[in-house]
Amino acid sequence: MRTATELLRAYVAGPHDSDSLLPLFTEDCDLEAPYFASIGMPWQFKGHQQLAESFKHLNLLYPGLQFENLRIVCATADTAVGEYEFLATSARTRRKIHQLSVIEIQAVDGKIALLREFQNIVEIALAVFPDGLDAVSIPDDRDLRIGAFSSGDQQ
Repeated sequence: MRTATELLRAYVAGPHDSDSLLPLFTEDCDLEAPYFASIGMPWQFKGHQQLAESFKHLNLLYPGLQFENLRIVCATADTAVGEYEFLATSARTRRKIHQLSVIEIQAVDGKIALLREFQNIVEIALAVFPDGLDAVSIPDDRDLRIGAFSSGDQQ
């Protein structure tokens, strides 16, 4: 059975397609990117079907994507936190993106039950929106409360 650290290393190593990544996840897994909500993008993906759609989108946006420079900053058997980087050119905007991501993985029975990523939302906007930040409209109905993007039963 894999530890959270081993799962994090496998996730970052790639390749980043559904066939390679879905076996790392539990069937009822959660993938969250809370900062995406700040620019009106979906930020929660639940289960293999939604993860597969997310990975497909990622590969279309960044063809040949490779994560690099993984650094584990904290780990237990069932939780690992680290950071990684990638350089890529957005297929949508043709802009070169440099992303530094902080990632948390929670493992259950040797698989990823929860993956949370915190990314530079400015770089995401530059990759996704042709007009960059000018195209970002902040949703009026954002859930602005402490705990809105927290997961689990955190104390």
